[in-house]
Amino acid sequence: YSTYLRIPEGELRDMLELLTHEIISALPKDALYHKISPEDYHISVVPIQDLPFDKLENKLTEDEKRQVRDKIEDIAASEKMFKLRFAGLRLGLDGALIAVFEDRTNIVGSLRSRVIDECNMVCDGKVSQARKKPLVHVTLLRMFSNLEDKILDSLKQTALLTKDLSLLDFTLQLDSLWFGHEVRWMHANLDYEKEYPFGKNFRNETKIDITGIDQIADGIEQASIILKGPDVDTGGEAFIIN
Repeated sequence: YSTYLRIPEGELRDMLELLTHEIISALPKDALYHKISPEDYHISVVPIQDLPFDKLENKLTEDEKRQVRDKIEDIAASEKMFKLRFAGLRLGLDGALIAVFEDRTNIVGSLRSRVIDECNMVCDGKVSQARKKPLVHVTLLRMFSNLEDKILDSLKQTALLTKDLSLLDFTLQLDSLWFGHEVRWMHANLDYEKEYPFGKNFRNETKIDITGIDQIADGIEQASIILKGPDVDTGGEAFIIN
């Protein structure tokens, strides 16, 4: 179980996929890699339960899962939508190609701290600390082959060729916190997922009981009652490889 920020459809997501293909084109033909589907692009906030990395005794009970979901909804409801600026690409030591975003005001960092602290209050301190996420990033590709230095240099050159994209000042607007259960690596398959829009709390909305409307209207002839309310929306260089 984890909390994350989905990357919505749009120009930035398309650009990230384009850059991924540019990097792939610079790889040897026999290189082994896994390309993440753009529909699965996400920024990890906090893994709530991260089996098998966590201790088995830290497995969440059904009641704890429910309370965690409620807490995540409360957290999202008290937050505002925000924007992040695309900062560049990095190639990690684990073979991951990631897109990094600037978090100058530490919005994501603060959100991570809130999720950890407040969810720990309702699940007896079980929130996973197995794989901390120090960067604000999206994983685009993971390479399994060991690459020679000359190939790494080629990747750097490929990134530099696309550095002009940084001048377009790509930004990412995020308006929801997501909670889901991953059953296949890198969100390729989730058997549970729910969106919690920032600034909204549907669980605590006031509900109007209209079961007595018929009784109230009974006997009133030629009456016209119009109920109308507001619409409710339910619903250092641009490219761095090191």
